[in-house]
Amino acid sequence: MDIEFLESEIRKNFSDAVVEASSQGGILNLLVAFEAKNGKEANNKIMRVLADLGALDFFSAVKTTWYPSKNKMLEDKVRGFVFSALKPIRRGSYEYSVGVEVELRNSDLIISLASMIFMSSAKSNDAKASIVEINEKLLAVSGAKRIIIHVGDGLPSYPQHSSFEGDDDDEWNPNWPSKTGKPSGKGRGNNPPRR
Repeated sequence: MDIEFLESEIRKNFSDAVVEASSQGGILNLLVAFEAKNGKEANNKIMRVLADLGALDFFSAVKTTWYPSKNKMLEDKVRGFVFSALKPIRRGSYEYSVGVEVELRNSDLIISLASMIFMSSAKSNDAKASIVEINEKLLAVSGAKRIIIHVGDGLPSYPQHSSFEGDDDDEWNPNWPSKTGKPSGKGRGNNPPRR
């Protein structure tokens, strides 16, 4: 079955749809972006069209990925390219996850990376360099005119609690570790009890 024919038939059935189809080993992969209430409704509509065209009989399996907009589809593709570009940097650091957020805003492609790996400025710089290496590809896929890269260490930028290191005299928790390194006596904390 002709893939270009399938793409054009799906486009005919959904106004302003963006369709990318490919097949490998008898499996049809569809990336489709059009307006629908939700993914289930979108998938049902796509499957009806494929059934009418006889595609469900032709392919052994169909994998559909629906996006609510063209931008979301492009952002997801860019995210995949960025993850692939970061593989060499992540080698040996798999205990840390890497968060990749992608946003198309006007003509800008904004890529935000967050991971404890990037606490090292060398790894942070390597991550930026890896993305710069694929700039042309990312610009071509996304249609953006410029790329903005943010790299963070994955730690929250807001205080999780009002007191941290060296603050061992909080009344709410008298059992902070002793400044001397010796454990507290039986049943008492490091702070004197309130009177």
